[in-house]
Amino acid sequence: IVQFKLQAIVLIVLTGMLGGFLPMKMRVRERLLSFASIFGGGIFLGTGFANMLPESVEGFSKLKINFGDFPIAYTLCAFGILMILFFEKVI
Repeated sequence: IVQFKLQAIVLIVLTGMLGGFLPMKMRVRERLLSFASIFGGGIFLGTGFANMLPESVEGFSKLKINFGDFPIAYTLCAFGILMILFFEKVI
């Protein structure tokens, strides 16, 4: 199993290097590369939110702090995204 893990590590590193160097060799237009990067980031964010937000809702419900029906986990998530956007655009 150790040999399989080492092979997987090498394969992942080589694939990542290929994906990083390929756009430089192909002379891909900057706008297309930017769009692909933004699309990939959105995929990662969406997957992360879909997997982590339900667990955070459950975690906040276990805290036994009475927020009523107010979705505090979703609100904190949205606040965090807006803070990142604020710092990125303003500062």
